Amino acid sequence: MTTADIDQIIADYLRRLDIALSRLPESRRRQLVTEIDEHLKEARAELSEQSEAAIRELLDRVGQPDDIAAEAMDGQVSQKRKRLSL
Repeated sequence: MTTADIDQIIADYLRRLDIALSRLPESRRRQLVTEIDEHLKEARAELSEQSEAAIRELLDRVGQPDDIAAEAMDGQVSQKRKRLSL
């Protein structure tokens, strides 16, 4: 597997994450995607092997895009509830 193939796997993951986060405000969505992209770059640099299996394992550890989005939405709802209860 080439570096370009691995880059494509990560790009596809980030695209799916962006889509899953589409209900969030754009600024928050961009922030989350950027944070996860940076995390992936750092973690990828530490991998001893740049293989498809290693990259897919890394993405599995980060979490499924839909799960990340659900957690982000849950956090946003909790913050709104806090503000409303003040």
